[in-house]
Amino acid sequence: MFNKFSALFFSSLCVFFTACSDSEQEPKTEGKPLVVTSSPIIYDWVKNIASDQVEVVALIKNGENPHNFSPTPSQVGQIGKAALFITVSEGYEPWADKMYKSSGSKAEFLKAEKAIEFLPASTDGHGHSHDHGDHDGHGHHDGHGHDHGANDPHFWLDPKRSSQFIEKLTASIIKLPGVDGDVIEKKSKEYVDTINKLDRTLGRSLQNIPQEHRILMTSHDSLTYLAKRYELKIMGVINESHSVKDISPAKIQELTKQIKAQNVYALVKDGSDNPQVLRILQENTQVKIIEGLYVETLSSGPEADTYLKLIEHNANILKISLK
Repeated sequence: MFNKFSALFFSSLCVFFTACSDSEQEPKTEGKPLVVTSSPIIYDWVKNIASDQVEVVALIKNGENPHNFSPTPSQVGQIGKAALFITVSEGYEPWADKMYKSSGSKAEFLKAEKAIEFLPASTDGHGHSHDHGDHDGHGHHDGHGHDHGANDPHFWLDPKRSSQFIEKLTASIIKLPGVDGDVIEKKSKEYVDTINKLDRTLGRSLQNIPQEHRILMTSHDSLTYLAKRYELKIMGVINESHSVKDISPAKIQELTKQIKAQNVYALVKDGSDNPQVLRILQENTQVKIIEGLYVETLSSGPEADTYLKLIEHNANILKISLK
C-alpha cells in the first residue's frame, strides 16, 4: 500500500536504480520506444495494437493484487527510460505520480481518468446505491482500505469504455518516435472491432437473466461499469474488514436486513475476501454467492490471461450464476 512509502524512500530510489545493472532493470528494447503500463490489462491492449513497434512492460503482473503493489528501484528505472507511461487513476495507483517524478522521466504520462469519463462508485460506502445518470461526484471509500476517490476506476469491465480508452492510447503511441502510425491505427481499429463484437455477443447472452436475479451486493465497490453495461443493480457494498473477527454481530444483522429488504439475489465475492463473512450472510438469507470474477487484473493461468478472455469469462460466470 502507498502509505508504506515515505518521501525519503522515493528520493532514495533515484540513487538505487542507477546502481542496478541494465540486465536486471531494463527489457531489451532494440531501439523501440518503451511503453510502461501500471496494469496488465492496459499492457494487453498495447501489446495487441503495437507489440511489433514498441517494447511494453507492465509494472503489475498477471494475478497480482494492484492494491498490494510496492514499486522497486528497477521499475522506477524503467519509467525513467520510457517514452510513454500509462496508468488508471491517481486514486487507484497513488504511488504512480511520485514514482514518475522520482524517475526523472520525460515520458508522456497518460492517465485513463483524464482521457475518458469515469463513473461515480455504485454506492456511497454505506450501502446506498447511486443512480448512474448525471453526477457531481461523491467521496467514497471501498471498505477494503483502498481509497479510490469519488469514482470507480474499474472502467475495463465495460468493453465500450475500454474501446474509448484504447483509441486514446493509440493516439499517444502513434506520436512515439520511429513507429508506423498507419499500421498501429489499423491494428487498433481491428482490435477495437473485435472487442465491440464480443461485447455485443456477451450482451445478448445475458439478456435472458430474470430481472429479480439482477439485484446484487458486492464486497468490493468495483462493479459499477459491469453493472451499468449489462443492466445489473448493485444495491450495496459489504463495507467491512475481510476478517470475520472484525465484523460485528450488529453489522451482520444490518446486512441481513438489507439483503432481505432489497431482495438481493446474489453476493459477489472479491478474490481476497474471507469467505466466512459471505457464508454467514448466505445462511441468514439463502442468498447466492458469485465467485470467480476477474475484476482487478488478468489471471496468472489461462482462463482470463488476456482482456478478451477476461470479459468473456466474467460474462459466463454471471450467465451461469444468475440464470
